Amino acid sequence: MTPTGLTKIAALKQEIKVPLNHVRSISMGDPDILNEAKGLRAPGTRIPGYWAGDFVKNNQVTFFNAKQATPLIVIELEHERYQRLVLSVDDAENVIAEFETVVNA
Repeated sequence: MTPTGLTKIAALKQEIKVPLNHVRSISMGDPDILNEAKGLRAPGTRIPGYWAGDFVKNNQVTFFNAKQATPLIVIELEHERYQRLVLSVDDAENVIAEFETVVNA
């Protein structure tokens, strides 16, 4: 995943690389995830309707690059700094299908 434009600045990340075998699951994100308490920003950006960067809650680190009212995907990880990635994408169903095609190949 490579943030671009303003999201790169807001997220304070150049890119996140994760080996496929560290991905436990990928799924459509429930929009309510953005209404939940996210924990401490470390570092990150929070403006109304947009979250970007690292958020720590209960000793679990989640990377958000998510906007309200956009399709979300949630990638659950293992053996990584992040336990999950919550990302806004233009075509969530297609991203998930492409991932499953790669994993099942």
